[in-house]
Amino acid sequence: MGYLRAASEDVTQRVLGLRNAAARPVQDPAPAAEMQQIVSNESQVVGTFITSFANDPDRGIQQLRQALERERAALTALNSAIADRQKAQAKTAQSSTALERARTKAGDEYGKLAFGLAQSAAQIEKETSTWASYYQRLATGVAGPEVSSAPGVVTPVPPPAAAPPAAPVVAPPAAPRPSGSVPSPPGSLARYVGGWTFPPAGGQFHGSQPEFIDLVVHEDRGRVTGTLYGRFKLPPGSTGDPVLRFDFEGVWQSIPTQTFNLVTGDGAKGTIDLIPGPAFNLIEVNFQTEPKPNKVRLGNFILLKK
Repeated sequence: MGYLRAASEDVTQRVLGLRNAAARPVQDPAPAAEMQQIVSNESQVVGTFITSFANDPDRGIQQLRQALERERAALTALNSAIADRQKAQAKTAQSSTALERARTKAGDEYGKLAFGLAQSAAQIEKETSTWASYYQRLATGVAGPEVSSAPGVVTPVPPPAAAPPAAPVVAPPAAPRPSGSVPSPPGSLARYVGGWTFPPAGGQFHGSQPEFIDLVVHEDRGRVTGTLYGRFKLPPGSTGDPVLRFDFEGVWQSIPTQTFNLVTGDGAKGTIDLIPGPAFNLIEVNFQTEPKPNKVRLGNFILLKK
């Protein structure tokens, strides 16, 4: 959804750029017809003088006639240049017209694309909300009905024949545990255990941006163990280590947010919080460690179940 919104904004900016890039007409410094008329008049005048001085034997007059010949040649070249400029302007006008049509068509297509991306993002946002509501109702159903607290009225889950009475039962609905047993978190253990990963597109985070995250959570008789391995994007020019790995362990608590102690690969201690996400297949992770030089020590992000 975040990718679609960013793409829609990028396409919208392209549309604005196309609309502001309208072709500007080339300014004609002097109309070609007027210039050609002036050159023609001058050529006639020069031609008249040349004819008049053609048979005059005076040396000075002959030099003047030669100068007039050069002037007539220059006027002829100027007339050709005016004609060439007129042809170039005509071709430029044709190209500008074709370019303007292409620009208008491209702007229309980009506009349709931006509108479609915005609609897709809105539809996905609506579907995400619907799925979150569905998974919430599904999680409530998996957790099962509450067990009555009235004396003598319980709904026990039969344990295995050889299991001791104090063994925890993790399959819902949960039977009442004897005093001193390890409590289970509210809802289903599936909201916590298993493999989790950071989505390749549209991932949500605060602080350091993950490039990838691999989280594995195990549970055995109320005891939790897990491993997180990830790589983060560091600020430009940073010489820090973008890779982080730590193990954690602890016991389940009767609260939604499960907090466990962790130890990184280089010995730094800290804590990690596992929080059920808005959908059944999402989990929020929040961790912090002791400061270590050039190491990532804080992170908060949403992971997707594998």
